[in-house]
Amino acid sequence: MKTIKFLLVSLAVFCLILSASAQSQLAMNSMDASSSLTSSKLLTSVPTFKGGTEKLAEYFNENLHYPMLSKIQGIEGKVLVEFNISETGEIRNIKVLKSLTDDLDREAIRLVRNMPHWQPAYQNGIAQNVNYQLPILFRLD
Repeated sequence: MKTIKFLLVSLAVFCLILSASAQSQLAMNSMDASSSLTSSKLLTSVPTFKGGTEKLAEYFNENLHYPMLSKIQGIEGKVLVEFNISETGEIRNIKVLKSLTDDLDREAIRLVRNMPHWQPAYQNGIAQNVNYQLPILFRLD
């Protein structure tokens, strides 16, 4: 139980850090071809999981299914996924940037694919299509 609480707190901290740095990172980097944001203008709001980081942690706690092989082998760590959040908040183009094992990567992708729509990013009142990176932590009790 302590491990789950630690996992949830760690996830919340990661999300807060990512949210806080997303605006400055997007300002410094031009977006790739899959994004509708082509200039280096600042976003007026970054994308967020509906309900915030607490609801995101709750979603992962309720929906993460630790793959049996990785559980048996005692494999723990972080899978870093990147995905696109559309102007409507839909999750698209999910890919693994930092891999652990095939089964943990598949579980991370499944979790992201099944997430409800997010609140999209906005620039001057207009919803924007942006890429987002999210670490998914796998810890055994």
